[in-house]
Amino acid sequence: MQYLIDGPRSAVAGVFEEKINDQDRRVLNLSHDWLMRLLPFVLGKINRVSFGLLSAEQRTRAMTANREMPMSRQLLALPFVGKDLPSDASEFAHPDVVIGLTILAYRYVPRTPLFQRHRLRTHRHGSSVIIRRSSIGGELSGQVPTRVAVCGSKGPRWSFLSPR
Repeated sequence: MQYLIDGPRSAVAGVFEEKINDQDRRVLNLSHDWLMRLLPFVLGKINRVSFGLLSAEQRTRAMTANREMPMSRQLLALPFVGKDLPSDASEFAHPDVVIGLTILAYRYVPRTPLFQRHRLRTHRHGSSVIIRRSSIGGELSGQVPTRVAVCGSKGPRWSFLSPR
């Protein structure tokens, strides 16, 4: 637990260097980054004010204005410039922030038809969300993992899986 709070500079880091393999160290460092940097940023945002998903009406208007709008813009969380006013062209740059904000946004509106069509699911007994790169048409940045599964029936568990 101390390592998750203090990261590689913690007093227990030397013990971990000797006892865990490289893969486990990477997971611990990613967990530390999420807890100390990304999660406070993501939780500081307000849904439909500073971020959110496009509503069906907003998506229709955007598609009429730009027939070539990428699927990632239709499915993932976008920055908002004001209450219920998404940015016209901007998207979040950091892939982990996009994942975190998208999961939060779908927690507020989990059952949209677009959500169902692209195999992004929430289960009735938990808050599982599955994001598959293949279902979004490969339009995401190469930095975003192929699959992200988040389960929340007994608390959040994050799994970042690499491409096949």
